[in-house]
Amino acid sequence: MMLLLSHEAPSQTPVILSITGGFMKATKVHIRNFRLLEDTEIALDDATTMIVGRNNSGKTSVVEIFRKLTRADRTPFGFDDLSLSAHDRFDAALAAYDEMVAAQATGDSDAVEEARDRVQDLPTIELTLTVEYAADDVISALAPFIMDLDPDRSDATFVFQLRVRDPEATFKEYREQDARKPMDLHRFLRKRFSSLTTTSIEAIDAQDPSNRRVVSDVELSRLISVRFIYAQNQIDDLSSDATRNLSKGFESFFRSNQTDNSVAEAIDDLLESAGADLDKQYQELFKAIYVDLQLFGVGSMPGLPVLSVVSQLESVRVLTDNARLYYSDAGQTKQLPEAHNGLGYSKLIFTILQFISFYEELKRSTPEPSIQLIFVEEPEAHLHPQMQNVFVRSIGGFIGSKADWNVQVVITTHSSHVVAESGFECIRYFDNSEKPMQVRDLSTFQLREQKKDGGPETLRFLRQHMVLNRCDMFFADQLVLIEGAVERLLLPTMIQNVAPDLAHKYLSVIEVGGAYAHLFRSIIEFLNVQTLIITDIDSVDPADKRKAAPVASGTVTSNPTLKAWLPAKDSIDELLVVDAAGKTSNRVRVAYQVPDDPQAGAGRSFEEAFILANPELLAGARLAGTERAFQNPDGTRKSTSELVADSWTVATNIGKKTDFAFDIALLQGWNTPLYIKEGLEWLSQKP
Repeated sequence: MMLLLSHEAPSQTPVILSITGGFMKATKVHIRNFRLLEDTEIALDDATTMIVGRNNSGKTSVVEIFRKLTRADRTPFGFDDLSLSAHDRFDAALAAYDEMVAAQATGDSDAVEEARDRVQDLPTIELTLTVEYAADDVISALAPFIMDLDPDRSDATFVFQLRVRDPEATFKEYREQDARKPMDLHRFLRKRFSSLTTTSIEAIDAQDPSNRRVVSDVELSRLISVRFIYAQNQIDDLSSDATRNLSKGFESFFRSNQTDNSVAEAIDDLLESAGADLDKQYQELFKAIYVDLQLFGVGSMPGLPVLSVVSQLESVRVLTDNARLYYSDAGQTKQLPEAHNGLGYSKLIFTILQFISFYEELKRSTPEPSIQLIFVEEPEAHLHPQMQNVFVRSIGGFIGSKADWNVQVVITTHSSHVVAESGFECIRYFDNSEKPMQVRDLSTFQLREQKKDGGPETLRFLRQHMVLNRCDMFFADQLVLIEGAVERLLLPTMIQNVAPDLAHKYLSVIEVGGAYAHLFRSIIEFLNVQTLIITDIDSVDPADKRKAAPVASGTVTSNPTLKAWLPAKDSIDELLVVDAAGKTSNRVRVAYQVPDDPQAGAGRSFEEAFILANPELLAGARLAGTERAFQNPDGTRKSTSELVADSWTVATNIGKKTDFAFDIALLQGWNTPLYIKEGLEWLSQKP
């Protein structure tokens, strides 16, 4: 059986990722003591929640705890699933158990009870889900979870919990084991954790946590459905076509849509008719075998059955291992097998097929779960940047077309392109620069900025930057904001020369220009990411219509970053004497021109600062693109002293700054200007 699929050009109309449907929503997830998620609260968007952050910040752990608690992952919880900070509590509880045993031996009942309380104080892995609903929602499925009678409340909370079943028995067993053969407590717990623990689901009153009741898996399944779409790294394009993941995806879709599907029923009718014909052919084909069996007494001896071969043409069996997905390019008649198609198309089709299957399956559920969550893990795998944008639009368009689908999507991603397509309000940034890890909700950031003077304009600028540039700030270890192309071209070499450790970190270099760096202040401070701002001192003369002037004669700066952010000064004299602490605020530092040689003064721009840091080298060099700027009017080459004295004029005459950058790149042994050197050294230090 062949399934034919043509490549059609994607629609160019942008689709907003949004949903419609009932009001009942999961609004908040609170995870405790699971891996990096020691005490993590995540607000869920009504439509799509985008979880982003640096590597090893806990993004995948959100998916993993849902997988384990919903038994999509049948691997039991292990001791190492507990956050590291929770491990010491087992040691403390063991010490309390030993005290309890000693107190029992002496008959001190008060000491026994006090120690017993501490023995019971063991960490639990918890996932708490908060649900909100409207008064006119159908809440029959939610009824077991509503623990209050307040008509003004419209929330319900339930908690999944994994805990040690019997702490006293656990430590008693450990001490017996340790007496027979010495063993570390944590090693014992690693070996026995699954048998020592138990899980439960309870509905609780958020305003009175003592008011709670146990709910069953059946009650939970009527309320909530959780599905997962994984990174799908097993999709490949090997010529053997052994995995056939797309074909299997279509098989799975057919299997889940057999019931109440007229097309599936028609296929079954056709197969039933074909089966009757096959039965007749089988009788003829195997007639000789039947005769031989009769000679051995089959059919005449008591208890020996008469055999016959009957066709079993069930649609699912026919489809399984017989469906082959073929591709044809638009306008072409020839088809190629699944494995000949690129990974990007295969991944995109497979993911969309999963969404379609989930929708069809849920529509047949009785009753249909009121809350539906779909976790999509790293959808960017195998997708090039444009295809990543197509993915977000395609999923948004499909969900938006289903007015009766009340689904919420949670996406974990490392892709700046996926983020750029989503906007601020749905982003949850996982910041692992602090312990415990913090979740920074950009919907909160957006609301806060909208209330500020100039905030809406800042948001528009940042959104535009997200669309036009890569949003690597959400994934980088550190940020570097620079003035322009020259710094961007030369920064790798400067890092190699003065701070080689930075080469092993994920730096996001953002070219913002001196006039716009300050617009990033709010989001950088909100994200709490370590940031170096490399900018120009931009000296001007207010007495001469604020025209650009050498640092020695300019009295103020025109740079809004230096005036409004760091170091919040506009006097050139004050800027030149600010110390390192004055240039730093929390995890942000600014770097602007300072004298490399106190006798020579400071440059106004990077070009002038570079000349003052390398006068001897430039005096003896021959430059391809900017040679004329380094010559005297008579055509002779400027000397070292002349370059220092005329640095302002030389820098002004350079012309194309990128030509100067390429000239520098061809030189050997040049010095990094002091202000950039100090900034990079600060960035390379442990934050």
